[in-house]
Amino acid sequence: MEVQEVGSANDGEMDLTMARPAKVLGRFHALFVDEVRRISVSEALRIPIRIVFYKGDGDWVAHCLEFDLVGTGATREDALEQLSTAIGMQVEFSLAHDNPGNLFSPADGKYLRMWAAGKDFKCQGELALQFDNVSLESPDCREYNGSELTCV
Repeated sequence: MEVQEVGSANDGEMDLTMARPAKVLGRFHALFVDEVRRISVSEALRIPIRIVFYKGDGDWVAHCLEFDLVGTGATREDALEQLSTAIGMQVEFSLAHDNPGNLFSPADGKYLRMWAAGKDFKCQGELALQFDNVSLESPDCREYNGSELTCV
């Protein structure tokens, strides 16, 4: 992605204060992803896990913010079990194909705000995933009920 040059006539410098924020953030994200791709999966990685639980279409959704993966179920436990399977598949694929970039694809800001507005609770059940060179920390869990989020 390119950052647009806006109203700068002085020796070709870019005025980033006037550039559209999404384009600037997009460029930084692209640089970050390029750097992550340079990491070898042979390096030991320790990844913290944050999960926000919320209701969607009558079922519970467990949304992992670090991987932008979800699990759904009639109960929080069912949703966490589905999420555990999805995370396991993502990590296994990334390791098998020496592609650590797949491990670093965070959720959209909407879900980060839901996490920030949610209430802490102890997850019933564990992710219980073990991988060579990748350690997933015990998840921090929060529940968002839809009424806490007031920022747009």
